[in-house]
Amino acid sequence: NVYLAAEIKKHVKVPVAAIGGLNDPAQMEENEKKMMTLIRNIYDLTGTDVPGHEYEMLRDYYAMMQLLVTVYRQEEADDLLYRSSKALQRLSPITEYIKKHYAEDISLQSLAEQFGYSIEHLSRMFQKYAQINYKSYLSGIRLEHAVEEMEKGDKTISEIATQVGFSDSRALAKAFQKKYGMLPSEYNRKNRGQMSKN
Repeated sequence: NVYLAAEIKKHVKVPVAAIGGLNDPAQMEENEKKMMTLIRNIYDLTGTDVPGHEYEMLRDYYAMMQLLVTVYRQEEADDLLYRSSKALQRLSPITEYIKKHYAEDISLQSLAEQFGYSIEHLSRMFQKYAQINYKSYLSGIRLEHAVEEMEKGDKTISEIATQVGFSDSRALAKAFQKKYGMLPSEYNRKNRGQMSKN
């Protein structure tokens, strides 16, 4: 996000004497993971229609500011932003493709071939820059669409499963329970109960 990067560069003016722990490789790696997670959250929320997503983006933006101000001096901030931006630029066309074709049978191998990477390299890119493995990322996109369809209430769970890219309702149920802690049928019951109250 160009605006985001510009805002961070504008505000981060921390004297070197105020910085601590910059020579600790383990702490630097942990800080970089936190920063990448915040950037990924903002990226994922961009353009979504999730209620309150603007506030979530602001929350993560200020968390980034706090991390930059308390941990990095200007040079480290600029370098981290540059590397983060480059990483997102490389992943962006891939994640956009997944968001458009999530219902299709898109394997890591087919993606790697289409975008000119080896399977191992693309797998590492997801793990390092998106902080999640490819299978979980794809499953998450499919689950988001499954929830949208379930809330409409006009399809069976089996129909929704195949519509959003799962092999069958059992595969959807397994992924759904792992992420949300309940079965799709339980979610449907709670959703119907909530709607009847309204």
